[in-house]
Amino acid sequence: MLKDTLVTIPKNTREKPQNGNVYIYHVIESVYDPAKRYNTDKRICIGKKYDDTKMYPNDNYFKYYDSPEEYLVEAPEFSDCIKVGAMMVFDRELSNLGISNLLSFIIPENSDIFKDLIYYYTFGFNTATQYYKYFIREYYSYCNKIYSDSQISRIINTLTDDNISSFLSGWNNLKEEKDEILIDFDGTNMNSSISESSLAEYGKPKDDEGLPQINLSYAIDHNTGMPLFYELYPGSITDMSQTKIMIDKAKNYGYSDKNITFILDRGMFSKNNLDYLEENGFKYIIMAKTSLDIIHNSIIANMNKIKNQYKYFISSHNLYGITLERDVFKDKKLKCLHIYYDDEKASIERKILASNLAYYEECLKIILENKKTKKAELKPYKKYFLFEEDKDGYINKYDVNNQIIQGEMDLCGFFAIVTKDKLDTSYVIDEYRKRDIIEKTFRDIKSYMNMNKFKVHSDTKIKVKTFIAFISSIIKASINTKLKKYLKENSSDTLITVFKELSKIEVTKINDVYVRKYALTGKQKKILTELNLSEDTLKSYINLLNMSH
Repeated sequence: MLKDTLVTIPKNTREKPQNGNVYIYHVIESVYDPAKRYNTDKRICIGKKYDDTKMYPNDNYFKYYDSPEEYLVEAPEFSDCIKVGAMMVFDRELSNLGISNLLSFIIPENSDIFKDLIYYYTFGFNTATQYYKYFIREYYSYCNKIYSDSQISRIINTLTDDNISSFLSGWNNLKEEKDEILIDFDGTNMNSSISESSLAEYGKPKDDEGLPQINLSYAIDHNTGMPLFYELYPGSITDMSQTKIMIDKAKNYGYSDKNITFILDRGMFSKNNLDYLEENGFKYIIMAKTSLDIIHNSIIANMNKIKNQYKYFISSHNLYGITLERDVFKDKKLKCLHIYYDDEKASIERKILASNLAYYEECLKIILENKKTKKAELKPYKKYFLFEEDKDGYINKYDVNNQIIQGEMDLCGFFAIVTKDKLDTSYVIDEYRKRDIIEKTFRDIKSYMNMNKFKVHSDTKIKVKTFIAFISSIIKASINTKLKKYLKENSSDTLITVFKELSKIEVTKINDVYVRKYALTGKQKKILTELNLSEDTLKSYINLLNMSH
C-alpha cells in the first residue's frame, strides 16, 4: 500500500469493510451463476479507502488503471530500482584492495566521484562521461548525487601528475610480497583524434587508421594478473626504447632486485635492454629474435636433434624443446637459449608463407608485363626471387629463389626464448605462455572500455581516463582471480556475463525504503560464495543504501 499517495476512487468498484478499514476492489469480470440466478463478481483488491472520493492505491491498482495526473510526479534523481549486487561486489573489492583509502588520502575532496567513475568503467563497460549519468542512476553513487558532464570535466581536470604518481607509489607499497615476483611487461598503442596532444605522435601502430598514436605500457603481476604500474608515452617511441624506463619504475616502486623476473616479448629484445636488466639485478624470460646470427645458427645446428624427438617432447604444450648455453650477443656473456619446435605452428606458418609467395608471384607477373621494369623497383621481391636483366637494364626473366624459400620453410615452427639463469625448458615455455594475461588486459581496455581511440581533447583528460582504466583493471583482475574456479567449471561464462548476472541483484524502493523483491538465484549464490560474500553481506549493503539515500 502506498500510504503517501492518494488517487480518486475509480467508478464501478466495490467496497469491503474489514478490521475497521474499507478496501476498494476492482471487478475483473462478472460471471452468471445459473444455480443462484445472479452474477458473481471476480474481484481484486486495489487499495484502501481514505474518504468518499479518495483511496490509497496498492500495486494492483496500476495493473488496471493509468496513473492519474495527481499521482504523476517528477522522476527521482536515482531510480526506484538499484542494482545493489554490482555495488556490493565493487565496493568490497575497492575496500579490500586498499584502493578506497588510497583515493581518499590522495584526492580527499574528489575521491567519491572518482570511485563512481571507476565503478562506471568497470560495470558500465564504457569510458564516455556523457553516458555516466544514465549508468549511475540505476547503480549506487558514492556521491549521493549525479554530476553533469561539465561538472565531471571540471573535477577530473584537477587530477595532477603528482596525484597519479602518489597513487602508483601507494598501490605498489600495498603489495605484501616483493621478494620473489614475476612481472609481465608489454606495450600497446591507441589512436588519437587530437593531433595537438604532446603525447600523440606518428609511430608504428598495430591498428593503423592514419592517426597519431599514444603508447601505453603495463607491468602486471604474472601470477595474479594484477596491474602494478603503467606509463603513457608518445607514439613515436618504441617498446624497446621504453623498457629501461619501466625497469627504473620497478626499482623506484620498491621491488627487490634479488628475485624479480621480467617476462618480455620480442619487441624488447636487445643487448642494451638485457644488459640493463642484469646491471640492476633483474632476471628475465624474453622471446628472442631468431634473425640474430648466434640464435639462427643454433636453431639450424639443432634442428634435426629437436624436431619430433620424443626425448625433448613437452606434453603440456605439445611441442619440443631444448636448452643450450650460448654467447647470444658475442659479448662473452653466456645466456641460456631455449629452442622450441611446434608442429602446429610450423604447419600454419608454412601455409602462410606459401600463400604469400603465390600472391607475390602474381603481382610480379603483372608488374613485368610492361617489360620496362628495373631491378631497383622490385626491392620487395628480391628476397624470394632472382632476376635477369636485358642489355638495357630491364628485367626480362625471373626465377624462384628455392634455396632461400626452403630455408624459411625449414625454420617454420621454431622459436627461441632467452633467460639469464639456467631454467627448466618446460618451466620457461610454461611461464612465457601465461603472459597472455597482459594481452587480455589490453584487449579489455581497448574493446570493453572503448579506449581503442582517444576522443578527448586534452592531455589531462587522456591521463585521467588512463588512470581510471588502470584502477578498473585492478578491480577486474582481483575479481577474476577469485572466480577462476567458477569460470573454469562454467566455460560459457566470462567476467562480463558474471558482471551482468550480479547486476540483476536489485532492490526496489517501496514507501521510501529499498527492499529486495526477488530471492537470489542458484547461480548468483554460487558467484557470491566464490567472492566470499553472502546474503548477510547483501543485507548490510541494502541497509547502507537506505541510510545514504
